[in-house]
Amino acid sequence: MKKKNLLVVVVVSLSLMGCMFTKDISGRADYAHVIGAKYALNRDCYVLRDVDQEKSILVGSPDCVKGVPEDVGPQYINHRFGEFIILGVLKKGAVFTIVGAEEEKSPVQTAVYLKATFEDSLFKGRIVDVFLLTDTIKSPPVFDTNLVSQLSN
Repeated sequence: MKKKNLLVVVVVSLSLMGCMFTKDISGRADYAHVIGAKYALNRDCYVLRDVDQEKSILVGSPDCVKGVPEDVGPQYINHRFGEFIILGVLKKGAVFTIVGAEEEKSPVQTAVYLKATFEDSLFKGRIVDVFLLTDTIKSPPVFDTNLVSQLSN
């Protein structure tokens, strides 16, 4: 009987190891001040999608996305580079507003993703993930000042 219980515990534990839990943390005190803040890109960036995640759209520069071309340009749209497909390009100066924050927990790690919308682009109104532009080790995440400048909060 004890072996059977141990087997059930092992199976449940192994199945939970692959589970991710996501929750909206936009209202938490340590993130509330960021919601609604406006920022601008300090360099041209790519709009990308991870090939394994259809829903998530990311913004990142060649500085923070391994394997994408250094010379950001539309000639790379719809091309795959490593684990990413380039969906578009955002030019230096593109303005975005933080609209939310999500915490994703797994048995191994916890990550925070800042969600944003861009004002003047093909992606206007779409919610994109800008965590690649941040120092994710800091909590709450802080934007890399080489990539992003704050306009207001």
